[in-house]
Amino acid sequence: MKVEGDSMNCIFCDIANNVVQKEKLYEDDEIFIIEDHRPDAKIHLLIIPKKHFENFLNKPEELCNIVSRSIWKLNKMAVELGIQEGYRIIINNGAIACQTVFHAHIHIQGGQQLKHVISNLDLLHDRNTKSNTDVMFSFGHKF
Repeated sequence: MKVEGDSMNCIFCDIANNVVQKEKLYEDDEIFIIEDHRPDAKIHLLIIPKKHFENFLNKPEELCNIVSRSIWKLNKMAVELGIQEGYRIIINNGAIACQTVFHAHIHIQGGQQLKHVISNLDLLHDRNTKSNTDVMFSFGHKF
C-alpha cells in the first residue's frame, strides 16, 4: 500500500513504503509498530500511522480515530510486546513539544519501572499557589 499525503523526505513514510527497511513488530492497513532507534526505556516502541499527518493538529478527528484503534490493538498485544504490566503513552505534538520527526506518531514505553515525567510533582499538588506558566506538559498546554 503506497502511503498518501505529503511524504517527501519522511523517514516514517519511507519505512511504511518499504523504501527503508526496518523490522515491523506489527502492521495492518492503518499503522505499523517499530522499536525506537534511540530508546528511553527498556521497551520503547513507536506506533506510526501509514498515512502522513505532520502532527495531531493536522486532521485531528481522522488521526484520533486511528490512535484510538491503535491503542486498542496495543492492549491486545501487550503480552507479546512485553508491556503487560503497564506502559506510558507519549505524543510530542509540534517542535515546541520536542517532536523531531514531523509525521505524527506515538511513543510507547514500558518493560521497567518508569520515572515520573514531571520533575517537580509539587507543582501539580500545589497548583493553586503557582501561576499557570509554572505547570506545562510536553503537549505545550498549560493548566
